[in-house]
Amino acid sequence: MNVGAHLSEENSRIRAWLSKAPPILLWSCIIVLFVGSVVPYVLSASTAFWWCRILLTAESLAAAYFCFRRFLTSDNAGRCLWMCLVIAASIRSCALVLEAVEEKIWKVPSHFTHPSDLLFFAWLLPLVLLLSVPTESEKDRFFYWASAIQIGLLLVLFSYFAFGGFRFLRPQTELNSGNKAFIAFLAAKFVIAIAAGLRWWSKPRSASVRQFFAVAFIATSVYAVTSLTYNLIAIFHPHASLHWTWLLSLAELTLIFLAVHLPPAHHNDSRSSTQDLLVSVLDHGAPVALPIAAGVMSVLIAPAYFFVSLAATSISLGVFAIQTIRVQVRYRESQSSMAALHTQLQDLALTDPLTGIGNRRGYDIHLVQAWEWAIQSTRSFALLVIDIDHFKILNDLFGHHEGDLCLRAVSHVLVSVSRNKRDYISRYGGEEFAFILHDVDADKAEKVATRICRAIEALQFRNKTPIGDIVTVSIGIAASCDANSPTELFQLADAALYQAKSTGRNRVSKSKSRLQIVPLPEAGQGVSSGYHLH
Repeated sequence: MNVGAHLSEENSRIRAWLSKAPPILLWSCIIVLFVGSVVPYVLSASTAFWWCRILLTAESLAAAYFCFRRFLTSDNAGRCLWMCLVIAASIRSCALVLEAVEEKIWKVPSHFTHPSDLLFFAWLLPLVLLLSVPTESEKDRFFYWASAIQIGLLLVLFSYFAFGGFRFLRPQTELNSGNKAFIAFLAAKFVIAIAAGLRWWSKPRSASVRQFFAVAFIATSVYAVTSLTYNLIAIFHPHASLHWTWLLSLAELTLIFLAVHLPPAHHNDSRSSTQDLLVSVLDHGAPVALPIAAGVMSVLIAPAYFFVSLAATSISLGVFAIQTIRVQVRYRESQSSMAALHTQLQDLALTDPLTGIGNRRGYDIHLVQAWEWAIQSTRSFALLVIDIDHFKILNDLFGHHEGDLCLRAVSHVLVSVSRNKRDYISRYGGEEFAFILHDVDADKAEKVATRICRAIEALQFRNKTPIGDIVTVSIGIAASCDANSPTELFQLADAALYQAKSTGRNRVSKSKSRLQIVPLPEAGQGVSSGYHLH
């Protein structure tokens, strides 16, 4: 069995297992909530604390595990997002363990700086990263790294704002002795929840990305609300906070349940113009929000840590400047590639695929351009209409493959006869070609047409016709000075071609005078051609 088949089988097995899990996890959630709410009343405070921390850590690890399982079964658009949740849940579980160690083993006083507090802030940073990643514009790893650097700066700045730097297990300084860190931390939770909600509401085109942001919005909203509630209880009723520890379980349990049982997302959901605008704003505005947040934090710590603030601001602005330059370079590259693609598509649209010369559309465009050039420069050009004699006989006797070879051979002769790049050759119809000769009169054009006839005869391309056993052509010539419009010019050349074919073929016929259009006869008077030469 190859690797791809093995992975497909493994993903199918995981999906089958996950489809059976929601009822089991629902009962697990009920049991955990019950245990978390009852334990503080039946056990001593110290034992209840350890039980609560064990339950919270187990829930965070379970959330990381189920997000990782979802990462394995997600498509490419959602894998990076789920991995960010895995990292966030893992950091939170480490923070819970470190908090328990600080309080019960190290006996760190409450007015000291705690390393776990920094980890509790750090676990939000992967969420910030996934919200700053564009959902629909082209992905670039450089922007992931740039956002990661900005987020790392935010972590450093927050450590100085909340703890006076990475000086842990020491008394708090005057700068961070109040509730500034708590307020900033709480505000970050609600900002992340709102940003996830906006991402969800904007309906990303990828169904997996839409499902992920639905999960992220619900889980972060539950976490922000329960965290606010628990911290308010801890502030106003510190002795009762242990009895409300179960509130902190709700976010992880919600995440586990949603990671197993994803909200439905349909591929055909329509999106309003407001949602399109919101997607554009979020994709292009999120990278700007990070240096702004770093700038605000730098201003807040500047009075006490000026050089740290200056260094962080310089790094943040430098990274943002590189991002901006990168965007401009990619924009120019995109414009260049689009221009090249436009030229390529235009060439394909104006080129005959069989012969490689111009087609009917290209002929129409170049004839009008040549006509405008003749008017502006008061000079003339000539139009040659070329028809392969008895081409149907060649197809019938030798097959269409031989006919295609004949068309290519004739087109090569025409290209070899052209004098410069201004001359334009096109395959006008099945076996008809049009040749626009710039800056010539009818007499000069006749010489070129005669050369074409002789060159095609020299090919000795076989055919069985009343006029011989080789391929020949008939050519009609008209000069722009003899016509009043491009349409009339073609009619003159076509009439000259008809004259060459009616007088024996394998020859050149030149239009003698202007074309006079004769109205068609009324009904009952017979039918004549639409024009006559006079």
